Amino acid sequence: MANIKKTKLIENYLAKTPLLSLCIPTKNRNKEFKNLLTQIKDQLSLDLEIVVRDDSHDNKSLENFKNYLTLNKFKFQYQYFQGQANGLDRANLFLLEKARGKYVWWCGDDDLIINDGIKSIISLVKEKPDLSFIWVNFAQNTLNNLACDCESRYFENVEDLLLTLDHKVGLLSTHIVKRKDGLKFIDDGYAQVKGFSFVTTTIVLAIVANNYKSYLLKGPYLMNIPSSIEDLKKMMYKNGEYQNGAFTTYGVYYKEVIDTQKHLMSRIAYIKILSLIFNPVWKGIYVAWLGGWDNPNGKRLRMFRLYWFLPQCWFALILYAIPKSINQQFYKIYKLLK
Repeated sequence: MANIKKTKLIENYLAKTPLLSLCIPTKNRNKEFKNLLTQIKDQLSLDLEIVVRDDSHDNKSLENFKNYLTLNKFKFQYQYFQGQANGLDRANLFLLEKARGKYVWWCGDDDLIINDGIKSIISLVKEKPDLSFIWVNFAQNTLNNLACDCESRYFENVEDLLLTLDHKVGLLSTHIVKRKDGLKFIDDGYAQVKGFSFVTTTIVLAIVANNYKSYLLKGPYLMNIPSSIEDLKKMMYKNGEYQNGAFTTYGVYYKEVIDTQKHLMSRIAYIKILSLIFNPVWKGIYVAWLGGWDNPNGKRLRMFRLYWFLPQCWFALILYAIPKSINQQFYKIYKLLK
């Protein structure tokens, strides 16, 4: 891959092939990266490889990793890469190619692995070495807010996966794949490179669609802490106004990923799956519009072209046609009744 160099200072190969490669893409989030490393320090073993792709503008994350090695010398295997940023998609595909473990666990630098998640995954793949994909359940903000209230079980097919998990299947840190099987479908991932999209989800869906054994792990073994509205505003400020990228990412790119396996779904299941995905998207855009940090111009027509067959799309378009000041009153009433 262009503009990538290996930092040879911090590279440790052992004769022992790791069972699990924890693959962490990071960029200019030294604090979050350090928190993640600290969270897993009691779960390190030679069955674990940590593989980092660091696209930061400085060496703060690298220096933190070196300090981490000093404190945890010879406790795990590792590779660390630095390079020019080419987007999260390419970073995740790069990590899949460079990892040495039997299994690859992609993990966002802002998520936390909890409840001895690494030890639990290593135990699981020892117990069930035929698994090709594991979806790891997560909690959002608190342990009481589970993403999926299900027992551990196998997924039957793509429909079962998407109807069970809806948009939650797309969280990067929930994806663990057997590396050799993930590599079989890496071209599917490259076909969906958008900069920040769902290449790992694309690979996961291809694995499930081809009848490889896929598993829901009850957990939770992840803590996901979403960015605050104020943080999102700072990230999305462009050309004098706030721009909410949720529709492009979750409404457009996600639908493209789902459509790669559309031929395996019934029409009823396909519509239900898109409905589950679209609901939080249009509501998020609507609230952002009323909050003054998004503009639905251009999105409304695209929403109609993509989702015209969903009743909630028509409902959203009707709301957008009503003056913003009236909608703000509607929203206040809604919040009072909720």
